[in-house]
Amino acid sequence: MRVQRIIWAISGAGLLVFLASSAWLAKLDERGPVGADVELDGGLSASFYLPGAQPTSRVRVAPLFGEPRPPGVVLMHGFSMDRRSMSSLARALAGAGYAVLSIDAAGHGDNRAPFHRGWGRADAHADVFGRAVDFLRASPHVDGGRIAVGGHSMGASAALDYATRDSGLDATLLISGGYRLEGPYRPPNVLVLVAEADPPDTARGLAEIAAGLADGSALPPGETSGDPALGLAVRHVVVAETDHVDVIFATETAGEIVSWLDASFGIERSTPLALADARLPVLGFAMLGALLALPGLGLLVGRLVPARAALPAAGPAALAGLALALVGVLPVLMVGEPLAFLSLEVGDVILSWLSLAGVALLVVLALRGQLAGLGGEISPVRTLLGAGLGFLVMTLFMQPLHEVAHGMSLSAGRAGVFAAAALVVLPFALAYQLLLRRGSPLRAAVSGALGVVVVLVVMGAATSLGVLSPVVMLMLGVIGLAFVALEVFAAGVYAQSRNTLVIAAVAALWLAWITALAVPLRL
Repeated sequence: MRVQRIIWAISGAGLLVFLASSAWLAKLDERGPVGADVELDGGLSASFYLPGAQPTSRVRVAPLFGEPRPPGVVLMHGFSMDRRSMSSLARALAGAGYAVLSIDAAGHGDNRAPFHRGWGRADAHADVFGRAVDFLRASPHVDGGRIAVGGHSMGASAALDYATRDSGLDATLLISGGYRLEGPYRPPNVLVLVAEADPPDTARGLAEIAAGLADGSALPPGETSGDPALGLAVRHVVVAETDHVDVIFATETAGEIVSWLDASFGIERSTPLALADARLPVLGFAMLGALLALPGLGLLVGRLVPARAALPAAGPAALAGLALALVGVLPVLMVGEPLAFLSLEVGDVILSWLSLAGVALLVVLALRGQLAGLGGEISPVRTLLGAGLGFLVMTLFMQPLHEVAHGMSLSAGRAGVFAAAALVVLPFALAYQLLLRRGSPLRAAVSGALGVVVVLVVMGAATSLGVLSPVVMLMLGVIGLAFVALEVFAAGVYAQSRNTLVIAAVAALWLAWITALAVPLRL
């Protein structure tokens, strides 16, 4: 009981930190540049940022005739992200005097257009970029004759391709991405930014692009070739201490881009700019507070649900069985896509894999008699109440991410996919808990954590072998964090009630929700 009192105290403090940080974050968001969500032709969702402080409803933001208008920049996010992931960079550029339109790619975020497969097709996003550029060119807030395009990862490849198809651009911004040059025009003033910890293939490909644009000569990091005034410049930069994801939040990234845009548009500055996003450290406090509050949430849910007797502790054989099941079903994914009806790009393959592994584990557990009697221990009302409460509060803890890093709201289409995905992943969630969540609370927590390691290692190996898409390797960090949050919550539930069934239900809902939010829809 003393340990639980300590957990309650820590979780209570974490909840206070979370609430205070969330309120602070909202205030900081309001103090940023002029910004609004807009919908472009064809239902294209975007966020539009303009230089200046947030206006009241009566403040004029469009310049009068004859007044100078800022150049415009179009930004596109990477795979499985959305326009909100570019908000830090967009706000920094707006603070530097640029109008920025951050757009959702097809199948991502709020964009209702379906994501079309075709990794070999460079112009897959040309139509989206075209509509965004047309919007800026027609906007009364923007100097439509001065436009740059850029993006991160997948968005960088899309920006590079579009820059070879539109001769009226002034600069191209590539952040950890860029595929090939297929259009009729040379992309103007190309800035190539590589994260220090980018995958080797990404770094090598971008170095080749930089060299190709520098007349075939190798362009070392930190070097610039060509004249920006003529639109023929290219610069190659490695952003220190960043990986493929956090490079878009780095102050150095924003600084390099502002300097490059200034050179491309002939803008001179007399004073340095403050480009750091003050929201990021506050967001970090909010997420830390949420993590600290999760054990207390688990204890609360554990009090609401029926208590169960602890099963004998899991040993190394349980972890070996998990690994064997995950590896054993991979050949099925090599010859087909059992759950393609989910229409979640990459996500349907991952869910198929977990579902098949879960079914295999449940069959083994049933043959060993370890599923007998489970039905008699379920109190439907209390179980559903506890699982619903746990899942709901966990999703609420993620809301601070909404404006800064990724949308946290499910559209109608994604809600249906979420429900189907939860049913699909439930066998794995149930088998995982029954197999590993055993013994004392400490033993169960350790087994659960080691199980997460097994899943991530096998997932990484499957990606390296080509069974899973290469983008999965870039998503492993986010997937790992989702599992960690789930494990922290599960430890609290188990310590209070030993009810692995409720943990399995929350796990299925949580994993399905994360997947439905993140990966693009093909519907």
